[in-house]
Amino acid sequence: MNKGIRDCDKCLVFITPKYKEKAEFPKGGVAHEGRVISREIYGNQDTTKFIPVLLVGSFEDSCPDFLSARKAFNFVDHEFETEVELIIKELSGMK
Repeated sequence: MNKGIRDCDKCLVFITPKYKEKAEFPKGGVAHEGRVISREIYGNQDTTKFIPVLLVGSFEDSCPDFLSARKAFNFVDHEFETEVELIIKELSGMK
């Protein structure tokens, strides 16, 4: 997990209320992932590497603090096809 997060150019983080709960819990795989992502964001505040993708609930209920200021995609309130197209553009560097 550490190597994958460290070596990738972009990292989609699929967020749900359960993800937030696990990410903010002190133990477990999701908590470890959160610490790895947090360290990388702390080291480069302007990074656009980590992209939250809302699958269930609201951003408030689903997004852990370490991802809250990141550009995100919303599959709850927006059409699936539209969000997929926007993600593809983001990942390919298009605007």
